[in-house]
Amino acid sequence: MINHTSKRVFFSGKTKCPFNCLYCFADIEDFKKMDVIKFLDTDQSSNTVYIYYPACDSEFIWTNEFDTFINKISASSQKAIVSIATKAKLKPSILRRVKEINQDLISRQTGFIKISTSFSTKRRIDELEKGTLNYIQRVEQLTELNELGIPSSLILKPILPFVDLEEYKEIIDDTHNIIEYYSLGGLYFSLKSDFFKSYIENKYAYIFKKAEWLSYKPEWGFIESKEKADSIRKYIASFHKQAFLSDQEMLEKMWRSIISSKNETQPK
Repeated sequence: MINHTSKRVFFSGKTKCPFNCLYCFADIEDFKKMDVIKFLDTDQSSNTVYIYYPACDSEFIWTNEFDTFINKISASSQKAIVSIATKAKLKPSILRRVKEINQDLISRQTGFIKISTSFSTKRRIDELEKGTLNYIQRVEQLTELNELGIPSSLILKPILPFVDLEEYKEIIDDTHNIIEYYSLGGLYFSLKSDFFKSYIENKYAYIFKKAEWLSYKPEWGFIESKEKADSIRKYIASFHKQAFLSDQEMLEKMWRSIISSKNETQPK
């Protein structure tokens, strides 16, 4: 970030996610819920941009805690980004509220709320992500975020080893005209899970990798799907869109585009 440093802060929600994604990291046996999300009372004159991550173990944006939290963000002058990922339908009232808060935060050049829609498959949502939005609804929600001017991205995560590259290309074909930013990531899993035994065991090579975003850094099974990810990134680039392997890197790019560029164009 230009003239800023960023600090990631991860939280859990009070309630359990209502969906049943078969690969959910929150179902891994040694996953520990983090602190419930709260506004950090920090030096609001500092050049640190706090990136708040409500974890995917809850649908935070549906809750009353979301209203309380964004009201505190809005009332402060702390530099902050709230990065939310969801596979849920967002009510028009929620989207209107996010738009209003963003208009205020961006006009004061203090931050923004970014909403991402997650995709790991196009054709097997009913099988792998039970209870979530269907494919068409996710694309429609991305369109709505774009039309409302809410900073948004498409998350291709986890990239699943048993989903063909062509299926991911179809997702990009269907969305590149409505989204600028994509983020990609690999698959974490437990070797004790039914998901591992049904979809991974004796089918795909894997490694063990630390989940660096968690403070206790557990080591879980992991498949990067590097060759497929590289091909996806090249395909995204062919549409002159931007792909990132790090959400933090993407948010720093968005900050420069949304906040820093406005500061640079202000009359002196």
